[in-house]
This record gives sequence, structure tokens and C-alpha cells, in this order.
Amino acid sequence: MLAQELKISRAYLSRLERGEYANPSAIALSRIARRFGVSMDTLCAMLDEVTEAEPPHLASYLRVTHPHWPESVIRELEDYYHFVKQKHGL
Repeated sequence: MLAQELKISRAYLSRLERGEYANPSAIALSRIARRFGVSMDTLCAMLDEVTEAEPPHLASYLRVTHPHWPESVIRELEDYYHFVKQKHGL
């Protein structure tokens, strides 16, 4: 069963499939992406999560792709990201 393989409940998977979560768990999404052999970017695009107004959060992406990085490193990278966006008026 897919839910067992992904280590999430059947109810959670069902609600994901129906699009009932505005902000699904990054961990669950990363497991789904790995299971189906797609990148997180591709999965998010398929789920319509990527929009110009609200792209995926960098911190969530970093936590999933680099689970052993300290939280302080993730926060520093996110701060730098916001600094660069502001500096260039993006």
C-alpha cells in the first residue's frame, strides 16, 4: 500500500490526493517525489503549488533536500535569499 510505503496515514494521503491541504508536509511531498522518481520542483509544479505570488519556501526545500543541515544554516541561507531579493528589487 502506497501510504505505508510513504510512512503516512491513508487518510492523509487521501486528503493530499483531493487537494485538501494548502501547505502539505514537505517530508510527505519529498517521499512522494522520491517514490515516483520526480524532483520536488516537478512535483510542486504538478500540484500547482508553484505560483509567482507564492513560491515554495526555501527553508522547507532545504530541510527536505538536506535533512542533516543544522537549522541555523537553513535560516542563514533563507535570510540571504531575502537579502538578495530585496537588494535587486525582486
